[in-house]
Amino acid sequence: MPQMAPLWWFSLFLFFSLSFLLMSTFTYYYFSKLPINQNQHLTFSNMTLNQRTNFNWSL
Repeated sequence: MPQMAPLWWFSLFLFFSLSFLLMSTFTYYYFSKLPINQNQHLTFSNMTLNQRTNFNWSL
């Protein structure tokens, strides 16, 4: 029977993978629920230079 890797190695890998998954899902949901205008990029590209200069970023 081949020698197995120590168990703490597996637990470490499991811990880091699960934490990464949790953090990524949390950030994904957090950034998807942010109250920003989803079409802001489109409107910004269709603006004139004067409108872009005086753009209200707090909206």
